[in-house]
Amino acid sequence: MRQTIDLCQGWQFTGFDGKTSEVNVPHTWNNIDGQDGGNDYKRGSCRYERSFACPTFDRDSEEVWLEFDGVNASATVTVNGREVCVHDGGYSTFRANVTPLLAETNDLVVIADNSKNDRVYPQKADFTFYGGIYRAVRLLIVNKVHFALDYLGSCGVRVTPTPDGDSANVRVQSRVTGGEVSITLINAKEKTVGTGTGLDTVVRIEKAHRWHGVEDPYLYTCRVELKDNGVVTDKLEIPFGVRSFRTDPKWFPVVYTVTNIWKSFGWNSILYLSAMASIDPALYESARLDGANRWQQALHITLPMIAPTIAIMLIFAVGDIMSSNTDLILLLYNNATMKTADVFGTYVYREGLLTGKTSLGTAIGLFASTVNLILVFIANKCSNKISGDGLF
Repeated sequence: MRQTIDLCQGWQFTGFDGKTSEVNVPHTWNNIDGQDGGNDYKRGSCRYERSFACPTFDRDSEEVWLEFDGVNASATVTVNGREVCVHDGGYSTFRANVTPLLAETNDLVVIADNSKNDRVYPQKADFTFYGGIYRAVRLLIVNKVHFALDYLGSCGVRVTPTPDGDSANVRVQSRVTGGEVSITLINAKEKTVGTGTGLDTVVRIEKAHRWHGVEDPYLYTCRVELKDNGVVTDKLEIPFGVRSFRTDPKWFPVVYTVTNIWKSFGWNSILYLSAMASIDPALYESARLDGANRWQQALHITLPMIAPTIAIMLIFAVGDIMSSNTDLILLLYNNATMKTADVFGTYVYREGLLTGKTSLGTAIGLFASTVNLILVFIANKCSNKISGDGLF
């Protein structure tokens, strides 16, 4: 069965100035300069080193793996002078099998690098790309027949629950080095609600209890066991909740339109109510004496009297066409809705800011501003012709 040995204490850290000090991980060299509001924090490579004793294990039936929960942004790991792995990606777990390299006392060195490069994304963002070993480090001792430790930083098991009416179908996919997988689904009361076997199996939960955020964060547990000749060699317990959601791009225009109406309704109402309040009540009283109903009063008195306000609001709206409420779209924006949600503003944000293509972003922004200016002139001219009111 699995054993873990913590390696978070007693690291020797060598920084940019060449000085060495003892630190514990999690650790970053940007804990001060990355929080002072500037964009001049230190980026480059630094060295972490520590020694560890060889753990007690059976070399015939067990392996020892080195596990890092996160090193930002790139890491080169050596054990006893031998490179065991190079990892790009500061936000993912990675592991290396160090069994053949172990001696009685072992030297572990990690070169962490948060320099700008074209391998690790995001390339640019509104947060600090802090450097260092910023998550835990440990040794894993596992049987040679175990759930895979070398697949994209995962634990070797993927659990995917899909609601189906009142029930749920739970797909359990396993990557192993050998043996047979058995699956047990357990509810919050420690009762078994489903079982199965195999590397890719669907287990059904009848009358599944749905996960509902902080109001009802109900979780099941997927217990997977790996057996070799009937003997359990590895075991994992993975919590999961039963809930689903999906993003359908065709609904984005509807959601955007409704949200935009709700967002602007209050402000626009104040403007139009203020314009209507300035109308002389005697005009309505005269219209009533002449037999005008409410509809006729609105058509022949209210609308003509607030025409200047309508004209100004129209010009403002036309001038905003190219921006299309970019801030609102960004709040609703994701890869699934990009086809129907992308506008000039979001494109400039992605290409100009996130990827650092400032020249392209400036050109697109200038084009959009020019078109907006032309539209404002056209709208103003039309307003002057129709109502005699405009901005100029």
